[in-house]
Amino acid sequence: MFKRIFYICTFFFPAMALFSQQPQDNSPYSRYGLGEQDAGYMVHQNSLGGLSAANYHPLFLNVGNPASYAFLRATAFESGLYAKYTQLKSASEDGKTDAWAGNMTYLALGFPLKNPINEARERKRFDWHTGMGLGLQPYSKMDYNVLSISNQPEDTTYNYFVGAGSTNLLYWAGALRYKDLALGLKAGYLFGQLEYTRTVIFQGIGLAYSNDFSDDLTVTGVYWDAGLMYRHRFKDEKGEKSTDRMVIFGLSGKPATNFYTTSTKVYRTVNSQAPSLSDTVLYQQNLREKGKLPARFALGLMFIDKNKWRIGAEYSMQMWSQYENPAKPEQLSDAYRISIGAEYVPDYASYNNYFKRIRYRAGFFHRKDPRSITTTLTETGITLGAAFPIILARQQTSFIHFGLQASRFGNPTQLQETRLKLSVGFTLNDNTWFYKRKFE
Repeated sequence: MFKRIFYICTFFFPAMALFSQQPQDNSPYSRYGLGEQDAGYMVHQNSLGGLSAANYHPLFLNVGNPASYAFLRATAFESGLYAKYTQLKSASEDGKTDAWAGNMTYLALGFPLKNPINEARERKRFDWHTGMGLGLQPYSKMDYNVLSISNQPEDTTYNYFVGAGSTNLLYWAGALRYKDLALGLKAGYLFGQLEYTRTVIFQGIGLAYSNDFSDDLTVTGVYWDAGLMYRHRFKDEKGEKSTDRMVIFGLSGKPATNFYTTSTKVYRTVNSQAPSLSDTVLYQQNLREKGKLPARFALGLMFIDKNKWRIGAEYSMQMWSQYENPAKPEQLSDAYRISIGAEYVPDYASYNNYFKRIRYRAGFFHRKDPRSITTTLTETGITLGAAFPIILARQQTSFIHFGLQASRFGNPTQLQETRLKLSVGFTLNDNTWFYKRKFE
């Protein structure tokens, strides 16, 4: 397993460097808050519209609800990358621009602490199960380059807004299950760097001058959330509870948590015609302040039928009105998301038809954005995807996931983004961890 992880990393890290050289995203709305928040979905989750609260699979990871780790039946190593095209359109018909972005998205490892092969070999059915995992995932991304022009009778003012940076989450997750009820906890370290620049240029008056505002923020903090999952198993023909048909109830969430910023602020007035009149208005270095991230919760249901159908729905909400950041004060509003999704597998055990073993996925989502202050910002989209099984050594099955998402975000009366995102994910499974070998 470790050798395979090494091979995957040696492939993905150069791929990540390659994607980072591509043209970056340009989302003007990302200048608010800590940037465009990443939903944290893996490719197979995103293809289902973003289901996470009640979405579990014995071979796939779900970082959205840590209770899912207690249902793992094999070690799973997952990674993913994406490429995204965005078209920005302003209220005026001629205001259009295109942007491309791409990068690696996540690295995650999860495993059961009790090998299911031992359970089958010893012919025992254990009521208690545990799982654990760790990983690295993006939390938010900020990338924008905007020009605003204000024409007055005697002068013209140009406002240039430029921002870049991201925050990431390094986390540990653990879960405990008794029969059909599982509880999980996820704790992590939030870190990142954000850079804000604003340049105001005045032209048409006696002396041309500009104002430069630069804010560099280092973000750190402890992050944690918890989750619960309960599965109701229907009885089979023998009258015994079976995992062939189930209804899963899931709940996940977190309270409001603190984060810290260390900022450097440099505000200058520059006069290109008379340099002696240039001046530094404000200079602050290593200013440490405390902010607050909002509470959130997610509630979901999923129905599973005989390894063929998975159909689920979810509602989540984040109380962004609790958000505080003294280093860059802003007011945000509460946000919500509604998701539905389905997966269909014609015959997961087919030996002579590969296409019957492919997992076909589709989903839909609608959400309100927390940056809906002066006007309501929403995103509505559809998702499609498929998982292709690959048989590796010792007849172990792994998967390559493909996902496509098309959505429209913003407000047509101001600025609207049409997004098209292609994602590729990899799941590598291994059932030999914690396996007790016997020699006779």
